[in-house]
Amino acid sequence: MRDRVQNNWEIGLRLSDISAGTGIVAKCGKCHRRRELDRRRLVQRFGGDARLFRIEMALRCTGCGSETACRIELQAARRD
Repeated sequence: MRDRVQNNWEIGLRLSDISAGTGIVAKCGKCHRRRELDRRRLVQRFGGDARLFRIEMALRCTGCGSETACRIELQAARRD
């Protein structure tokens, strides 16, 4: 299992806990590439009750190929 520093929110927060307007972004700690993730595809693949930590473990950076440095960040909804 990969060694990671876990924040409290990562352990308990599930996809279903995140409001619809909140952006889910994957960020690579090695090359700093950022990519917004499609919520519907995440739910289809992992289920709505999947914990963010579990999803992070499955991420792989499409820039540098790292399987261990990807983290999920949440972005506040934009107000137009």
